Amino acid sequence: MVSLNQFYCNELPSLIHQRNPNPFITTQELSKLMQWKLTRGKWRPRLLDFVSSIEDAVVKRASEKAFESLPDVEKAISELSALKLYTLEELVAFRILKGQDLPGTLPPELTRLRYLQTIDLSRNYLHGTIPKQWGSMMNISKIALLGNRLTGSIPVEIANISTLRVLELWNNQMSGNLPPELGNLTQIQTLDISSNYFSGELPATLAKLTTLLEFRIEDNQFSGKIPDYIQNWTSITKLMIQGSGLKGPIPSGISRLRNLTDLRISDLEGPEDAPMPQLNSMTKLHTLVLRNCNISGKLHDYLGTMTSLKHLLTEEEHNFSLSIVTTFVNMPAGFSLPCILLNVSTSSSRRDLMK
Repeated sequence: MVSLNQFYCNELPSLIHQRNPNPFITTQELSKLMQWKLTRGKWRPRLLDFVSSIEDAVVKRASEKAFESLPDVEKAISELSALKLYTLEELVAFRILKGQDLPGTLPPELTRLRYLQTIDLSRNYLHGTIPKQWGSMMNISKIALLGNRLTGSIPVEIANISTLRVLELWNNQMSGNLPPELGNLTQIQTLDISSNYFSGELPATLAKLTTLLEFRIEDNQFSGKIPDYIQNWTSITKLMIQGSGLKGPIPSGISRLRNLTDLRISDLEGPEDAPMPQLNSMTKLHTLVLRNCNISGKLHDYLGTMTSLKHLLTEEEHNFSLSIVTTFVNMPAGFSLPCILLNVSTSSSRRDLMK
């Protein structure tokens, strides 16, 4: 299973890319793709035998024509119809197309792929808006469109995809308010909309997203305070609110997020000072960034005993009454002490501050 996943996610996209400007796939690759698919559903050995029996020249010709048709998705799917293999249609339409320098717009015609589960068109040159028609695709678990030139807002209809677990839109040119309907994504685990131009307050309905594992809104133009309801996200492991436009203070309820491994908050708007939030319950914390958050008062002693903590960046101008040396004398080997002393500019709120 691991080797098939490696083939599907990494090896095959790389092979396709290497065959530019005339990409194609072979019968052997198609057979391996079918094995990957069948391990996730009903095992149908006769179908696998059928796929393996198709002449290599036929598969190559059909897939080559399909790739030539892109970004006209409808035509590409039509070219593949000669093979009568829905799996191949899904493949060409949407896993191996990330990082292929594709121009054009996102195709509404993807709704024809009834069993499609992943749309990954990351790192291309796609522009325009996300089609509202995609909201009718009831088997989608992942939409990844990061690193394009998309504009407009998130369509309300996307919230109709009850199976959606991952929504990655970072590094585009999208804008507008977040639709309150996003609170209906009851299975969402990753919501990453960093590096866009989203504005307005975070909808109160996001309080319902209790399945969240990763929430990233860095580098946007939001308004209002960090909402208290983030304390409901008790499963979350990564919370990134750097340079988001939100105001402080950091809600005290953040102490309930005991599964956090990565917490980064910076450049909070507003003059309101607040004490250092209680973080002693976050025993899994690996990276902590609290920069330009208007924090004053005491730097808690317990930070020096958090053995999982490897990276710490606090206020650029330290307002803490406790000596840093006293607090961190017991830090474990491997802790990035120099991070405490860095004098980092506001541009460090970008997501490449720490890897």
